[in-house]
Amino acid sequence: MGTTRPFNFAVLGAWLLATLLVVVGTNVIGDAAGVGWLPGTGRILALVFWLVPTGHCLTAGRCAPVAHALLGPLSIMVRGTYAWIVWLRARLGPNRELFRGIAHLRAGRLEQAATAFDRHLKRKPLDLAGLAHATLCLMALARQGEALGYLDAALRRNARAEVLSLRALVLSSSGATEDALRDIGAAMALRPNSAYHYYRALVLVLGGRVDEALEVLKGPARPAKCPFSWYLLGVVLSAKGEADKAADAGSRALPILKTARLLGPTPWARLAEAHMLAQMARLEQAERAIARTLVTNPGDHEALTLQAIIHCRRGDTDKALQALEQAGRRNPFSVVTAAKDAFFAPLVAAPGFPILLERATREWEARLLAIRGRPGVTESGATS
Repeated sequence: MGTTRPFNFAVLGAWLLATLLVVVGTNVIGDAAGVGWLPGTGRILALVFWLVPTGHCLTAGRCAPVAHALLGPLSIMVRGTYAWIVWLRARLGPNRELFRGIAHLRAGRLEQAATAFDRHLKRKPLDLAGLAHATLCLMALARQGEALGYLDAALRRNARAEVLSLRALVLSSSGATEDALRDIGAAMALRPNSAYHYYRALVLVLGGRVDEALEVLKGPARPAKCPFSWYLLGVVLSAKGEADKAADAGSRALPILKTARLLGPTPWARLAEAHMLAQMARLEQAERAIARTLVTNPGDHEALTLQAIIHCRRGDTDKALQALEQAGRRNPFSVVTAAKDAFFAPLVAAPGFPILLERATREWEARLLAIRGRPGVTESGATS
């Protein structure tokens, strides 16, 4: 009878270390290319090539020595080659500007991302991924007019529900809530889907119509159907001044937001997480999340608005007013909606707030007229 070799901890340890280094290296390359972690096929290949040699170690060398000698280096070669193919495709392929823009976006370099997305959409104006990323980027920069230009052009060529929902988000962030709701209605007509009820709730939240948003969240978009709706519910309840219920919704939303941030660490996932932390009175953690956003994008109006909320909760109305004034310089609608938010109740009573609100309202109304009067849009708000 043949003898069985003992379990080899050294070989297993060396293999696990090599696997870790290759996987981390692969994902670093993916991040540099703007494609993030390995897609599904790559993960399956990595798993298969990791399990076979590990199985050899776990069975104390009962697998064929040739397989043991070849599969380790082969798995490293396959994963390394795959990573370089992804990198080259991102750098040289037709979507290279999109990948470059996503890489900038994930790093918080919004101006560079907007430039890359602009180049991509000039070549592929109907690309949904490009439109979605460009829209989110330009909204963070408060350049809604540019985002609407891309979306209007795409809708004139092909009326898609996804593009209508994106335009609704841009319109609602500009205060054109009725126009946004019209787009959501058109999207739901094209593709009846409960996800668009969620978009409707989001549009109403952005428009400051929290009572209507709460009714939507009690219906088809309730959190039981869409877990991310816990975040919206927390925002709505905090705006209504129901702090305890908002904190409960925040505690349910926070794990989901942390998962979203790990899958794609964008500034918006970080800010949404900060918003929930503020609702749960975990102000120091919320401040750290906001500070990371403001390092790369100092004028981010959403981050500055959240900063104003934190100052309000601490009773420092002077700093809150200063932060909200900075937010209003980039997007005056931030100040207009703050006047309706229970979070800002102490700030609304401050001496300097009425002057700030009056100035912001004038600027917002002027921007709203420009949005509604943009080329190719009828008086009803539809794209001609």
